[in-house]
Amino acid sequence: MAQMQSVWSEFLAWADIPALSLIAAAMAAAVASWFVHRAGAAVLQRLTRGMPVTSTVVRFIRPAARWWLLFVALQLVWQGAPNDMRWIEGIRHINSVLLLLSLTWVALRAVAGVAQGVID
Repeated sequence: MAQMQSVWSEFLAWADIPALSLIAAAMAAAVASWFVHRAGAAVLQRLTRGMPVTSTVVRFIRPAARWWLLFVALQLVWQGAPNDMRWIEGIRHINSVLLLLSLTWVALRAVAGVAQGVID
């Protein structure tokens, strides 16, 4: 029995490594952002069904919003990481830039959606 506990302890020792815990949290955040996107897109499509311009905007921003939600979720994970982790400042900076780029993409797609909705 003691040998089994030793093997089990060695197997779970990876959880004490902060980088692996952070990677696991990032993966969980990515999956959660995907579920939030799917649910949010379904609700917004249902709410805007009778509004041609708004439903076109929702349809146009959907791919960009997926990335924006992903980078928001990852930013929350990176902000929760300890400051003394190796490369965390660079990761936070790169994620912030990608977050701003994806938000710009959402805005551009929203403008294109309004233009297309007015035309239709």
